[in-house]
Amino acid sequence: MGHAVRHRDYRRDIEPTGIRDQLPRPDGWARDYGRGFWAQQWLGLQRMFNVGGWTMSEPAPRFGLVIVGDEILSGKREDKHFATVIRLLAQRGLALAWARYAGDDRAALTALYRDTFASGDVVFSCGGIGSTPDDHTRQSAAAALGVPVVLHPEAELLIAQRCADMAREGRGTADMNHPENRQRLKMGEFPAGASIIPNPFNRIPGFSIRNHWFVPGFSGDGLADDRVGARHVLLAVVQPADRR
Repeated sequence: MGHAVRHRDYRRDIEPTGIRDQLPRPDGWARDYGRGFWAQQWLGLQRMFNVGGWTMSEPAPRFGLVIVGDEILSGKREDKHFATVIRLLAQRGLALAWARYAGDDRAALTALYRDTFASGDVVFSCGGIGSTPDDHTRQSAAAALGVPVVLHPEAELLIAQRCADMAREGRGTADMNHPENRQRLKMGEFPAGASIIPNPFNRIPGFSIRNHWFVPGFSGDGLADDRVGARHVLLAVVQPADRR
């Protein structure tokens, strides 16, 4: 029995995608990518989940939050994630459906992410993506999906740029074979198939995969915060309307 042959359709009336639709057509039409980095990220999330434009046949996505860290559960660090995510969602007319707190336990995190990936919800996960021995989020997310952890090439480049910036400031070396820099590269090891979430403050990216957005933990609101980039990574995926 013969098999049907499928052909790609290159007709001009197909909706343009990718880099080509960033260029205006002769009639002046061009897709709106937003003005500025954060607006572009929010528009991307809107298109991915049809946020703000769903129909009765397509229920609105549910948003969940996972907060990781023994220091939060022990009370050594005050949690800022819960209130921040609620506020950022509310500024878009959205609401948080659920939140989970978890310690730095790889097996428990793997079980938790297995459940959240199966839920189909849009999930923000804060904390545990560093390179210290108690950071297990990246490995747990990969295990939950049944994929390996691999060094993301874009993350590798960004981390190398960060090391070069620090070396120019007299802090460390730009040699990526140095043990400290090899350890820093672990922050670019994500589940296979993940995309990076750029961090314009210190170049150390977060990552996203399967409707989940993973960012560093943060402890404060000021520029002196040691994880200040995390708040801006969160803004990349739930950009407030007044800053579009």
